[in-house]
Amino acid sequence: TVGKEGCDFLVLQEAVRKAVPERDEIVLMDPIHTEAGIIIDRDVKIRGFGVERTILQAAESPEIAQDRVLLIQESTTAVVSGVTIRHGNPNQPLRCGGGIQNYGDLILQDCAICSNLAVYGVGIWNKGSLVMRDCSVADNRSLRRTTAEIKSAAGCTGSGGGIKNEPDADLTCYNSTISGN
Repeated sequence: TVGKEGCDFLVLQEAVRKAVPERDEIVLMDPIHTEAGIIIDRDVKIRGFGVERTILQAAESPEIAQDRVLLIQESTTAVVSGVTIRHGNPNQPLRCGGGIQNYGDLILQDCAICSNLAVYGVGIWNKGSLVMRDCSVADNRSLRRTTAEIKSAAGCTGSGGGIKNEPDADLTCYNSTISGN
């Protein structure tokens, strides 16, 4: 369990580091858990209590966030269920994937990805395999590229307000809504 009081871990990143694939499921106990730049580098299951009751956010607002919420690394399988992922705002070059940047195999079930900021792939940037069931990707806002990004030809803008699915990436959606991005 991850939470402020009476849990195994205070931060999700530490729970991910200690998780045993195929055995452990990480449960977010706080109604609102604030943690940015969480790197998923091993197979893991993360569960909340539903989008209305469990929020995983990078900061109090996306304008003050210093990073995205989740980064799923290559050769990793992550299952995330019953969680709202919000207020991400990556600050490194390319600035994609405000809520989630995925290089691995990601399964989202009963999740909401909302109110994130990025230059492109604002809610979710996918270069791996993404399966969404009963999810919502809504109200994510694109940022303009900086002068330095324009001069270096880094990234693009206006592409994938909700989801940017890169060439050769897989995306499958079941009973999900993408709107208002």
